[in-house]
Amino acid sequence: MLKSTSLFFALIISAATIAQKNLVPNGGFDAPGKKIKAGGQIDLAAGWESPHDLKADLYSTASKSDAYGAPDNVYGRETPELGENYAGIMVYSYKNTKPRTYLQTTLSKPLEEGKVYCVKFWYSMADLAKFSCNNIGLNLSKEKLTSNVIDKNVIKPQIMHSQNEQLGQQYVFEAVCRTYIAEGGEKFITIGNFVDPTETKIVKVKRPSGFSKPQTTIGYYYIDDVSVIPLDSLREDECICEKGASRSMAVVFNENISTEHELEDKHIVEFTQLHFDSKSAELHEDSKKDLDKIVEILNEETTFKLEIQGHTDEIEKTKAAVTLSVDRAKMAKQYLISKGISTDRLTVAGYASEQLDNREGTIGGQAKNRRVQFKVIK
Repeated sequence: MLKSTSLFFALIISAATIAQKNLVPNGGFDAPGKKIKAGGQIDLAAGWESPHDLKADLYSTASKSDAYGAPDNVYGRETPELGENYAGIMVYSYKNTKPRTYLQTTLSKPLEEGKVYCVKFWYSMADLAKFSCNNIGLNLSKEKLTSNVIDKNVIKPQIMHSQNEQLGQQYVFEAVCRTYIAEGGEKFITIGNFVDPTETKIVKVKRPSGFSKPQTTIGYYYIDDVSVIPLDSLREDECICEKGASRSMAVVFNENISTEHELEDKHIVEFTQLHFDSKSAELHEDSKKDLDKIVEILNEETTFKLEIQGHTDEIEKTKAAVTLSVDRAKMAKQYLISKGISTDRLTVAGYASEQLDNREGTIGGQAKNRRVQFKVIK
């Protein structure tokens, strides 16, 4: 009995310590003194908002509306992962008949350049939603994302499931988390589906037993317990979400090209960088999306030829480094060829660690160096 009591209090202390280090001021969507009466009232949760006119929903065990209560509500049944509240967002609607909704908040302080953070959110697919979807993610940005920017479908969420799978978990919350190396100055997070609706993969899900109401032809998810925490303040097991994953597997540098400025096609291609896990040449899902944009440009600019340049970091500086850098370039080339780009327009080169993009020697700096970049040759 004494041992179990000690464990209970240890867990409470650990949770409280993590909450203090969380840069998301209200990760559990608390709304003290507020009573939810209808949908679209995410603004009642301190610090949270939606960038569009159609607002995200807020659910609470203290709601005055049965439709937006917890655990039972208009879209099914779910118990909060943290505290008494959680949010709800629509990420897809059949034939795009309804606008998507998003969650947005401001961090308690900006992220520090080169520092590694564990970024996590918990999701549960609503029982009465017809579709499970992929492309659900979290974006970190230096400026607050507006509805106009989001609607261009060019925002790249840095935090997604590693395989960008359709998220079909029901009945209980499940975490999505990645480690993120900050550019420095990121102060806002936005959660939702930022990809063109036609590119969202969906799976029809049968209505769970125990519900009599018909399903709604949308993809709808409950979101709770959002956190951004410095990785060095966590235990080894506190930033592992996916089965079979290790904490080191997800340390990949993420860099967004500005969406506020119009760039020439040549510059878009040459600004694009693909980043890799240590000692790996495997393409990530976000890299494939970058390559898809290059395919579009190459199909329009038929005179463009590319030199695809592979690089390694200093830690990978071995006899095999040149081979690894070439392999990374070849993976990008093979992907472009698979999308219909002629092989005679593509050449590869491997530079190992001869042309470092960052010389800081930090984890973040090394991740920046593990890259493929492109040079346009007309």
